[in-house]
Amino acid sequence: MKPLVLVVASTVPRRPGDALPAFVLEQVAALQAAHPECDYLLLAPHEAGAAREEVLAGVGIRRFRYCWPETWQRLAYPAILPNLRRHPWLWLQVPLLFAAEFAAVIALSRSRRPAVIYSHWFAPQGIACGAAAWLLGIPHVLTTHAADAEVMRRLPLLGPAVVRGIARRLAAVTAVSTRTAGKLRGFFARPADLAMLDSRLRVLPMGTDVSGLRPATGPERLALQSSLGLAPRRTVLFLGRLTAKKGVDVLLQAFALVTSRMPDALLLIAGEGEERAALERAAAGASGVRFVGYVEGERKRDLLRAAEVFVLPSVVAADGDAEGLPVALLEALAAGLPCVATDASGAEELLADGVSGFIVPQRDPQALAEAMLRALTLGEAERAAVTGAARTIAERCDWPAIAAAHFRHLIAPFLYRIAP
Repeated sequence: MKPLVLVVASTVPRRPGDALPAFVLEQVAALQAAHPECDYLLLAPHEAGAAREEVLAGVGIRRFRYCWPETWQRLAYPAILPNLRRHPWLWLQVPLLFAAEFAAVIALSRSRRPAVIYSHWFAPQGIACGAAAWLLGIPHVLTTHAADAEVMRRLPLLGPAVVRGIARRLAAVTAVSTRTAGKLRGFFARPADLAMLDSRLRVLPMGTDVSGLRPATGPERLALQSSLGLAPRRTVLFLGRLTAKKGVDVLLQAFALVTSRMPDALLLIAGEGEERAALERAAAGASGVRFVGYVEGERKRDLLRAAEVFVLPSVVAADGDAEGLPVALLEALAAGLPCVATDASGAEELLADGVSGFIVPQRDPQALAEAMLRALTLGEAERAAVTGAARTIAERCDWPAIAAAHFRHLIAPFLYRIAP
């Protein structure tokens, strides 16, 4: 029998074509492809209408109920923090989610005895899985995605104590960016604790399918723009969930400055989320802004290859929610797009300002506008240089390479410590 890797996450698509981020699902699919000597099972919260068990992208998924009747399960999707902000009564479901996840991990571990339990995010997964793994003597590993560590830091006394307790028992941990790793290291002050953490910590981003994207030539871009009804506009693309940390409200302010100097500029906002209605109201009457909703597959690839510039206006939200390293940025780099991003996006760890992209301060509409105008007016040789640099960066984040690195650090050292 193959050793089992149990992956536990709270952001997992609920059905084919779901608008939720799919990077955890894609990661597990890439792990399966690279290392078929293991079995993989993805455990996630349930939602009314979703299958309790199914296979998506070749990955086996099991979903646990955390509230009855199941139609009351409103906490986990599309994301826990925004749901709590909008509906404070959902705090009543928080202990139910923790308890149900703990029970599900215990039940699965007793029946299938995983070689390793792999959590994404400190809460709820790190807490529930950490407790279960400790009780059962199974190695526990974790990936932190930035916002989870920041939110725990803001919980007086309890949050930092919980993170330190979990981290001390982790067999291995990855952070999606250097800044995220720094947030985790900030929970520890003693040199001995930092040395312990650093011996188990590695910075590894999520990946993307670089082979599925390639930069468009000038004629190809014009043909795509024409087919999508974008020509002859100068097209800037935003791609991501419409949440507070994405900073799209700042982007709308900045783009008004862009169109005052470049009237033919067009901003495409691709994505869904709780901020969409407010953002559409803010953009009402702006002829240079289009909301195109959630996109995936071929349509997403077409938009990436039709755009002239990609923009990532991320901010640190009021509740501490923040980016780690957005997968959409990696996709844009794979498409060879000049990328304009803020210093709160994680892009500053990949991009050299003015060489492979443009980095500006968060919440600065004027600086964001100037950078977009600069990117839109690159000469042919300048654009080719930026495109080449972007593609080189993306190739380092191709899923096969990233999944292999995750496997080496998080899974391989613990495979045969537990008999199957």
